[in-house]
Amino acid sequence: LESESSWHEYICEESFNEFKQRVESFLDSLPKDKDILICSHAGTIRMLNSILTNKIYENSYLKIEYLDKVDILL
Repeated sequence: LESESSWHEYICEESFNEFKQRVESFLDSLPKDKDILICSHAGTIRMLNSILTNKIYENSYLKIEYLDKVDILL
């Protein structure tokens, strides 16, 4: 995590924790009663997968299986 968070701060000028909080805030703002398609770059997709599957970011690869909102968001 140290190398990835350092790289993230260098590239994005935000800490890794700020990035995670920003993605969590985005998820919290989504309506819970609608189907939603999210298109983004790989780093954000990895963070979304990490948050929604409770995986460590480094172990959260880009392949995302179907995530049922009933199981995750409620």
